[in-house]
Amino acid sequence: MTRELRGGLLACALGGVLGLACAHAPPDPTVAPMCGLAVEAPAGAPPAEAVIALVLRGLDPVTRRLTLPPLDCTGTQIRWDGPVQACADSAIVRTLLPDRPIGPGDVVTAPVGGGRSLVWIATSRYASGDAVGPVAIVESGWPGLRVVARGVLRAYPEKLALRLERLGGEPVLVAEGESCSGTAPTTCRRAARLMTLRAGRFEPLPVATEDGACLAPGWFDLTRVELQPVEGAWQRLTLNATLTFGPRGLEVEEAVVVESLDRPDATRGPVLRRAQQLRSLRWVGGRLVGTEPALWSRLASGTR
Repeated sequence: MTRELRGGLLACALGGVLGLACAHAPPDPTVAPMCGLAVEAPAGAPPAEAVIALVLRGLDPVTRRLTLPPLDCTGTQIRWDGPVQACADSAIVRTLLPDRPIGPGDVVTAPVGGGRSLVWIATSRYASGDAVGPVAIVESGWPGLRVVARGVLRAYPEKLALRLERLGGEPVLVAEGESCSGTAPTTCRRAARLMTLRAGRFEPLPVATEDGACLAPGWFDLTRVELQPVEGAWQRLTLNATLTFGPRGLEVEEAVVVESLDRPDATRGPVLRRAQQLRSLRWVGGRLVGTEPALWSRLASGTR
């Protein structure tokens, strides 16, 4: 399937979710914009400054800082509710960094077809390397710009890529980004956040057990490297994972390599273990259902 055809199908499906028509038909007149900005709307992704002006409220034009707490264009507080990276998050995940000016570098856009773009603005950052901010679908040509779907996204902000996939016939937002603690590539972690899109709202998509208990947030590590001290030496765990979306659910293919190192900055060492796992998460009633935790969580904690 070509990129253009795939984008067209996603745009058509998205139009149905938002109450808009497909092809070249005009928007349903009964659908009112959540927020609008009367500016010249060029073809393609909207400019970063226009996105900031459209999606945020309370930005000081001089200091470029937001009111506290930050508000989106509807006056709703920009806040992430629920688990972030685990069902029980550590203190570092809850530690908010000092606020800073908001600029074009905090904006991410991605066209999804039909004159619409996914947009996200990182308004607050955390000690765990991720950031939170409003996410929206912005439509051009209203006249100007308008928000036709919105929510709050928390994800890694570096090299962030936004896209729409489908699970069980429903559109799902995939936000795939990085967080780096140094200049070397091995210090970077890449992960994907998944969110559902229903009735114009983006909502977190957790992974649950059969009885509805939390198995994991909708957060999937894709690449990750971690050093662990072991009896005067070191072990390095390296993860690579891929996500495959389908009508019945999500397949997560994980591979972890465990090496023994005589010092933490060693480039390589003897391989102690190679482990692989293919997890099938079923799409049941609009949620993901699984039976086992991620391979990384089991190996990093010393369990099998």
